[in-house]
Amino acid sequence: MKGNFYERPTYPTGLVIDWRKGRTNNVLLRRRVVTADGQPFRPEFLTGEDQDFFGRMIEKGHVFIWCDEAVAYESVPPIRWKRTFILRRALLQGTISLIHPTFGALDIAKSVVAVPVYTAALPLALVLGHHRFMTCLARLFHHVGRLLGLLGINPIKEPYVTD
Repeated sequence: MKGNFYERPTYPTGLVIDWRKGRTNNVLLRRRVVTADGQPFRPEFLTGEDQDFFGRMIEKGHVFIWCDEAVAYESVPPIRWKRTFILRRALLQGTISLIHPTFGALDIAKSVVAVPVYTAALPLALVLGHHRFMTCLARLFHHVGRLLGLLGINPIKEPYVTD
């Protein structure tokens, strides 16, 4: 996909990752790490629950180390190729970001500035290519979702994960 909406960064082997780099699509864990809390993934996170999990485990003293040789391939189903899916996911991620413990006033300020900036950039992004337009629009939706969440408006009520 030209917009790289599902590309994930890689890191050198041995890097101790922070919670932002944690993903559960290719991870090897000791059972006690997952079962210690009783419920490793909190249901209030409709998206980003894996990063929340890694954040809580790192706070408890667990260490997660990247292994670049442990390659994983993720199949992206056709439903996730749709523009509407990408935009709904961005809106949901923005809304859900409010419940993360690191969310604060700086994030609000970023969104207040980002919404008009991304809105103004949309025509230029469209001229530069549809993939750039969609990237800009997805970022706009993320920040709009965050601001709507602050107002108590939740436009996406169910998880975005599908078959």
